[in-house]
Amino acid sequence: MLHSSNRSLWLIPLISIFLLTPFSSTLDLAIARYFFDNGHFQSNSFLNFLYSYGMVPGWILTLFALLFLVLSYLHPFWKCWRPYALIPLLTMIVGAGIIVDLSLKGHWGRPRPKQLEEFGGIQHFRPFYQPNFFHQPEPSKSFPSGHCSMGFVFLSLTLIGRRLRQRWLYWCGTFTSAILGALLGYTRMAQGGHFFTDVIFAAAFMWWTALFFDWLIFEQRIADEKFDKETV
Repeated sequence: MLHSSNRSLWLIPLISIFLLTPFSSTLDLAIARYFFDNGHFQSNSFLNFLYSYGMVPGWILTLFALLFLVLSYLHPFWKCWRPYALIPLLTMIVGAGIIVDLSLKGHWGRPRPKQLEEFGGIQHFRPFYQPNFFHQPEPSKSFPSGHCSMGFVFLSLTLIGRRLRQRWLYWCGTFTSAILGALLGYTRMAQGGHFFTDVIFAAAFMWWTALFFDWLIFEQRIADEKFDKETV
């Protein structure tokens, strides 16, 4: 069972998205129009660099998590770090890989800003809550942002820092995910690749995924151990 403090970690993003929803279409189009000028979305060396290399920190975190996981099976010294290595690794695989990229981006059917008629494309605007699973005139993979999910994978470090009561790690994960997520979100919106809500949902899905594995690995294990002791 989730404690009230843990429930709030799940509910606050959900409530925030619920409150944002009535204004989401206006915000999405206003921001897309801001970046669209003289018939083109933005393109420069800075944006191209972030597009090409902005996901590298997320991959580095994942590789370190995998390394710690392997070491935990090779030497007893590293065994205590196994659950902490699993959180970012599973958040990346399930959150960024399965949920964001394979399940939603490939099937939700939301056109990117640059695919809209208003911006030189052939499709009409579609808010995030109106999926188009079966009648896509072209591949429409705007929702949610895969690039941003790679930045928000650092939210897993926030939860690890919270679990270990290490404030430096907590804030390192928080600020890194915020900075990387914001930079990648800005890049993809400026390039006409994603809407504002695509970025928001990338953050939400990665946060909920990290929370789920934090609960599964730690809270549920503690509950099971307590149950076993009571039944002995």
